[in-house]
Amino acid sequence: YKRQLITLCVILFVVLAIFVKLGKVSALNNWFYNIFAKPIQNNGLTNFFMVFTYLGNFFVLLIISLCFLFKKQKKDAVFLVLALIFVSILTFLIKFIIKNPRPEGVVLIDESGYSFPSAHTSLTATTLTLIAYFLSKQTGKKWLKILIWIISIILVFSVCYSRIYLGVHFFTDIIAGLLLSIIVVTLFIMLYN
Repeated sequence: YKRQLITLCVILFVVLAIFVKLGKVSALNNWFYNIFAKPIQNNGLTNFFMVFTYLGNFFVLLIISLCFLFKKQKKDAVFLVLALIFVSILTFLIKFIIKNPRPEGVVLIDESGYSFPSAHTSLTATTLTLIAYFLSKQTGKKWLKILIWIISIILVFSVCYSRIYLGVHFFTDIIAGLLLSIIVVTLFIMLYN
């Protein structure tokens, strides 16, 4: 099933990229922003998301990944760092192929470069999903496994949402980042096993 999942995500990603390149996703992106982000914007939430969004920074995720070395889990640490580097390179290559500009007029923080796909999303989702996978394999307690996955999912979706809330990414950038992450995570789990 892992190969089928990768194939499905690649197809969805390519279709989405084509629609973005053709400029056919503006209505969807505007609808999502106007319904789920703009109405709740306030100074407190903006300050929270300005700090929280740094969880998706490459160097922050690299430091988190390297923490596995201190737990003497070298294989896990190596796979986390390799996955992080791989998804970073892949994301930035795609950004320069698609060359989709960032949102205008709604930006709450400074961000440069192209928007599609969201690097914060692909990096965070890849790293935290693999961390949840490694940690849940180490425990025999079902409730702890569930807790690990819940925390991981909440953190990933909070970073994703922060990018839209702060006006530096479109909804479709986030979906693309998640699809890319699913591809990379599945590939690296196959290699790991």
